[in-house]
Amino acid sequence: MQRKIDDQTRLDTVSQAAPSEAPTLARVVAPRKAWRLRGAAAGVIALSLGLAGCGGGSDNNEPPEEPAPAPAPGPGPGPAPAPAPEPGPGPAPAPEPAPEPIPAGFAKTGEVMVAGVDVGDAFTDSTNTRKLAFDAVNNRYYELKTAAAPISWADAGTAAATAGGVLASPSDVVKMAFVKQAFGALLPLGPAASGKNGAWIGLQQAASSAAKDAGWTFLDTVALPPASPLWNAGEPNDGGSVAPTDVNVENFGAIFAGPTADDTDLKMIYDAGETGSTDTQPMYLMEFPSKEAVK
Repeated sequence: MQRKIDDQTRLDTVSQAAPSEAPTLARVVAPRKAWRLRGAAAGVIALSLGLAGCGGGSDNNEPPEEPAPAPAPGPGPGPAPAPAPEPGPGPAPAPEPAPEPIPAGFAKTGEVMVAGVDVGDAFTDSTNTRKLAFDAVNNRYYELKTAAAPISWADAGTAAATAGGVLASPSDVVKMAFVKQAFGALLPLGPAASGKNGAWIGLQQAASSAAKDAGWTFLDTVALPPASPLWNAGEPNDGGSVAPTDVNVENFGAIFAGPTADDTDLKMIYDAGETGSTDTQPMYLMEFPSKEAVK
């Protein structure tokens, strides 16, 4: 009770003090209130930042220590080094050179060109009596053989087999173009062809065919239709018939160099010879599947 009276006495004393003393006391109280407000604000900021150990305001006249700045994050770990590439396979071995397509006993004499493209090779034997050509597109060897005497289609087939081959089947324009380039100079050309001075090929007509232009098939089993560009104009015509009503009297195929020397003029086939007849041609065209087959 005495203390309350003393406090009140002090307040009254202050209130009654000379006006010149009031500002001095106000200067003491005001800073204390200002520090308390600043301390409270610092506490709120600290709490909002989640900083531990930062309290609110206090009666301490000293401002709270500013929190130490958080250390700047250092650089993270560097990227993992890329794995060393595994050694790859070494360079592919160089392909072995293709064997020379020269049959034994023959020598190369040049290339066979079709439409300006090298499509094969020409060969001759040591006596210069045999002429071969290698068709690189179809992987076949051809030989145009002149018989010792005009020969029938059947006998020409036998002779071809003895030589290691068969009568040739130039059954499409690519094969026929090769044959023309390789052997055209040895065959009769245009009007010089009589139908009896050409070369037998592996083409025949089925004996059962009643029509002159039906049933024609190469030995390689490819059919030759009447409209084929390989037939000479007007062929097949059974031109060896002994009477206009006869049929199936020309049952085999032969070739000449064509109506003209033009490389694209491949109308080279005509029909000749009757089955079982002795009709002949002076030459025959053989083909071989490999150089080893050439005898």
